[in-house]
Amino acid sequence: MKKFRLAVGVVSGLLFGANSAFAHDVLVKFEGKVTESTCVVSAEDVKLDHVSVNALKATGDVSSPRPFSINVSGCDGSKLKGRFVVSPSTIDPLTQAIINSAPGGSSAQIQLVDFDGGTVIKLLEQYAGEPLTPMITSDDGANFQFFARYLAANGPATAGDVKAELMFDLIYE
Repeated sequence: MKKFRLAVGVVSGLLFGANSAFAHDVLVKFEGKVTESTCVVSAEDVKLDHVSVNALKATGDVSSPRPFSINVSGCDGSKLKGRFVVSPSTIDPLTQAIINSAPGGSSAQIQLVDFDGGTVIKLLEQYAGEPLTPMITSDDGANFQFFARYLAANGPATAGDVKAELMFDLIYE
């Protein structure tokens, strides 16, 4: 019986060993660069003005825009691009604006507008498309500039708090 177990063990070992002998080897390469300094990114919270529901009484109505910027220093601004990182659960697929996350808050959404003169940033399309280019660049940094405003998305906006968060990724090319 001991000889039979030994024979089965040897045959099993040979079979499993043969399978691994035919496995493909893969070479994984890593590349990178260590620099003396990295980019420093800063942005302030965007405090939107209080607005009356009368200003947002129909679908598509918007409030006055509030400017905001994302500032980058300590790296070559001409090599920077960026994009807002979106989650489908936080962006309305119809308006492509940010859904209010304040519990029991207003039905108003937050719409982002490019600083170039009012082009609405369609957040879901922006994330899948080309990265955004900074408005101002220098050898030592860049400045991404935008506007934020309230949007009556689905009929008249209701009264209440409005809160939202959105990540912004830098792309160094």
